[in-house]
Amino acid sequence: MKRLFLFSTIFPFFLFSQPSTLETQAQEYINAQQWQKAIHAYRQLLEQDASKGLWWYRLGYAYHSAGEYAKAIDAYEHAPYVYNGSAGAYNVACSFSRLKQADSAFFWLNRAITLGFAQAQGAANDSDLAFLHTDPRFGKALEAMKKAAAPCMYDQRYRVFDYWVGEWNVYNPQGAHAGNSSVQRILNGAVIFENWTSLGANYQGKSFNYLDTAAGKWHQLWIDDKGNFIKFTGAMENGTMVYHSEGTDKTGKAYERRMSFFNISPDSVRQFSEKTYDNGKTWSTEYDLMYVRKK
Repeated sequence: MKRLFLFSTIFPFFLFSQPSTLETQAQEYINAQQWQKAIHAYRQLLEQDASKGLWWYRLGYAYHSAGEYAKAIDAYEHAPYVYNGSAGAYNVACSFSRLKQADSAFFWLNRAITLGFAQAQGAANDSDLAFLHTDPRFGKALEAMKKAAAPCMYDQRYRVFDYWVGEWNVYNPQGAHAGNSSVQRILNGAVIFENWTSLGANYQGKSFNYLDTAAGKWHQLWIDDKGNFIKFTGAMENGTMVYHSEGTDKTGKAYERRMSFFNISPDSVRQFSEKTYDNGKTWSTEYDLMYVRKK
């Protein structure tokens, strides 16, 4: 994996001053991968002003790229981005790995993960970290990166409705094929996305199901191809997802809708919707559908 380099565009406060000719030349050496010239230029710059953390960082980058890993670490120690940013901490880990200092490498790699580094595939293929591959800590670090990149996929609170995910034939109580539904996890598991198509009727719809962790509530936004939408709020109740919404019918009469998803088996889910006009004293069935997983 290519070293994680910091350009001044990442830090807009560096753009308020015009870079000097030497600084521009140093950057050009970096771009051209002329590492020894870049090292010489940044050392000259730091003799003029040793407080420039960005110059120290780029000097460390140049040293590492030139294979001078101990000097790279010494340079990185002067750069605040190493301690405050995941890219800097990751680069230090790579330098320690090249020096075959596993404990220090893992210290900095774990720091990078804590600071938000989540490029598991890149780290797994990075030759700089090859020395760490046989260490059990490396697998754990990669797993931590995957969790950082897709936390919802690893958080069981987001996974309780996974039984609805799949490709489904959907039948009404009479056994007639009423429609097809494709239900997917999207956005790294943050959303369960439904795609519904009716059979025998020109009707399609989609729903977005997501968890509000602060409130501990699930929400569904249903939108159909006629411009209608319904907003639901619900929760998992004894293994069943139960949604509620409020609305008014064509006569202007208010009602509450209760929509439940029963996990019947690994290959079947029942969706049952009912309405009440009297605050829950009596309920009437709106529809009753059985999802059967496609084989």
